[in-house]
Amino acid sequence: MYTTSYGQEKNPLILIQTAFEAGELSIDEAILQQINLLKNHDHTTDLPVKCGAPLFLMMENYEHQISEKTRSTIFNAFNAPVSVASESFVSASGKFIINYETTGVDAVPLTDDNNNSIPDYVEWIAEAADFSHVQILDLGFTDIFSVKSMPYEIRVADSDAYGFVPTPNAPYIGIENDFIGFPENDDPEGDVKGAVKVTMAHELKHVFQFVQNGWVGDPDRWLEMDATLYEEVVYDEVNDYYNYLDGFSSNFFGSPRTSLIPGSYEDIAWALYFEERFGNTFWTQVWDEIESESPQLDFLSAVENVLQNFELTFEEATIENLLWHYASGIDNSVLSFGFDERAVYPGPRIEENFVGFQDTLSGIERISRFAGKYFEFDLTDEVNQFLRVNILPSSSNIQTGLIAYYNDLTIKTRLIVTPTANELNIDETTFSLTNLDRLGVVFFNSSTTQTDTVQFLVDNYEPILISPQLSQNYPNPFNPTTIIDVILPSSQQVKLKVYNYLGRLVQVLVDDNFQSGVTPVPFNASNLASGIYLYRLETEAGTITRKMTLIK
Repeated sequence: MYTTSYGQEKNPLILIQTAFEAGELSIDEAILQQINLLKNHDHTTDLPVKCGAPLFLMMENYEHQISEKTRSTIFNAFNAPVSVASESFVSASGKFIINYETTGVDAVPLTDDNNNSIPDYVEWIAEAADFSHVQILDLGFTDIFSVKSMPYEIRVADSDAYGFVPTPNAPYIGIENDFIGFPENDDPEGDVKGAVKVTMAHELKHVFQFVQNGWVGDPDRWLEMDATLYEEVVYDEVNDYYNYLDGFSSNFFGSPRTSLIPGSYEDIAWALYFEERFGNTFWTQVWDEIESESPQLDFLSAVENVLQNFELTFEEATIENLLWHYASGIDNSVLSFGFDERAVYPGPRIEENFVGFQDTLSGIERISRFAGKYFEFDLTDEVNQFLRVNILPSSSNIQTGLIAYYNDLTIKTRLIVTPTANELNIDETTFSLTNLDRLGVVFFNSSTTQTDTVQFLVDNYEPILISPQLSQNYPNPFNPTTIIDVILPSSQQVKLKVYNYLGRLVQVLVDDNFQSGVTPVPFNASNLASGIYLYRLETEAGTITRKMTLIK
């Protein structure tokens, strides 16, 4: 794994567009500054622009306000006739034609290891285009060639951006001519080839997006995040997107109060949560929703609609998404929870660290729309005590996530969603304080329109157990292992069994005598298929049944 000094808070194109929205730049000034970034950006100290799509969207949206002089600059920069290319090469599938130069400022590297008179660099582009097209198509997205003619053009030219897809009608893909001096990545075949691969996956996903909804309506504000996601989906080993992940802020999309486009390439982790949590066709389903109802359906509503298929609410998913971000970085990663590559991601930015429990409610914490805050508690071992969280929110939009780290390297998580506004909501958890090392608390404002507030108090309590209790398994969903806590008021015989959703017995986990208190029971489902399972506790007091979800 390489080490990089790169990392940025927001796509520089977006910063320029935000300045325009604030009235600090005219439309022509904003367009020309963005063109300069794509064509003359010095990335020896700053990251290169990953994609020029936001610029082209802006040019389309403000087409009638742009001066003729600026139009001429746009044409000269991006729409020169195809005939100027001195060389062409058609990919093996016949679906893509690469137009390139072998001399001049736009020349590609001339290395030709297989001696077939085609530069290896050009062949890499062709291979990446064919492979990316097949991989994205296999996920069920509408094929670009349902409306595009073959071969589809890829133009290779010198730029300080990885690539771009201009509108209208996404007539071609532009890609950098050599990637010399660009950031490192993890591709075993080298940084340059890795950059070629992810650029083709990224830009080709933009073409798929355009075919599905024409880059219109609300979803056009999420295109960069979505395209960067498919760099990881198509080429998992490259990891060029690591360069664009700064320390995980609890605010999705940088600064939600001012961000013009909510999802840019530094926000890939937000989208990656859904892809890893619910499977690699989750976003296919979202874009199918968008395609069928565009432009009326906004992006987050499409996400919410698809979540209904997974028995998880939008509020639960968004706060759990933040918990995944919390459980990232070398200090917070655990084997059983979070992103696949969590250990090499940035860690969370903790708002405040508490030593021990609070005595009184915290001060008022303001949380911007679609944003959150992280807090951490270093706790001491208190036998026979359990964790209690008291929450005073100004709105039911304040969602809460808990992640408890135990000394045996296990964790427990809990989601507290849609609380009663302007009332003290008391949650007496079944989180035992025995061997509990520290607690992460995440608050998230799921509103997309308003700032809300929260006060909180984390303390402990000693439960009065009258009857046995059965905790929700953790993590849940899980793959393939999870833990179930059995909580007893007295020593007694217990049975813990797992059934499939049809009620057939799958496994007997426990048939033994348990002592009073909390006993964790592990369950390994490596030999079972994905799905919903039931687990049932049988004691002298009766039976308790809960559901759990296995996702492989």
